[in-house]
Amino acid sequence: MAFHRRKKLWIPLLALGSVLSFTGLAHAKNAEDRQPKPNRFDVISGSLVLDKTTGLMWQRCALGQTWDGNTCAGIAAHYRWEEAVSAAGKNEEGGYHDWYLPEKEELESLIDPELTEPTIDLNAFPNNPKDMFWSSSAYVANAEHTKTTVNYLHRQKRAVGPHSVFSYARARLVRQADTKE
Repeated sequence: MAFHRRKKLWIPLLALGSVLSFTGLAHAKNAEDRQPKPNRFDVISGSLVLDKTTGLMWQRCALGQTWDGNTCAGIAAHYRWEEAVSAAGKNEEGGYHDWYLPEKEELESLIDPELTEPTIDLNAFPNNPKDMFWSSSAYVANAEHTKTTVNYLHRQKRAVGPHSVFSYARARLVRQADTKE
């Protein structure tokens, strides 16, 4: 499943963001039983991974965290939606200048139905905050003031839904892996 992104289209859509929450399964597995899909993510550098399923390059750490050589260290920052979009536009992780706030489907693609609490691969995204993450997608019912969020905590309550652009959530950035801007 490859995602094709319209180049820099999200910039004028400041009022159209979303938040996604990564959640878990109704029948939670023990932590030692958790097995992410093998070889889905390739570590490109310590702080970046390539999703071989979608062709997207992800920052392993949420904004506000830093890669310390082993894990994502520190506390992920909380952003209002416009602040998250602005931070994405200024980000130059790995020497790339085309990072963006992911669309709902891109952010949701990180949910692994085989995993529980959290439903995100912690080998690829270590120390993932247990919180809502902004997407750039509008929530249809109120596109101007509501965006979609994803929460990777537990699938039973897989919170993929509305979140006011005036409230706070975390941010993880993505880019198309086939370009160097």
